Amino acid sequence: AVKGLRVAFREVARRHGDFAIVACAAMKTPTGVRLAVGGVADVPTARDWPRLEGGALDDALNAFAWELGARDDVHATARYRRDLVRMIGRDLIGEVLQ
Repeated sequence: AVKGLRVAFREVARRHGDFAIVACAAMKTPTGVRLAVGGVADVPTARDWPRLEGGALDDALNAFAWELGARDDVHATARYRRDLVRMIGRDLIGEVLQ
């Protein structure tokens, strides 16, 4: 184990074992946090942020959710995917920065 390393992961799928509708991973970095998201854009995408709190974190997560360019498909709507990125992202970032 690496001293001070904190990571968290969560995914949402229709059924256990299905491909994830959204998968998020967060990692504490020396200067803040990295959030990686899969299942929304064509390729997994990550963003690094300094330590953000409250409205600044919400704004950053909202901008990231929109930048991913989610589309509706048979598994989920683009809106649902953006909502998951914002909700799960906030939870995971809070978890790694504790």
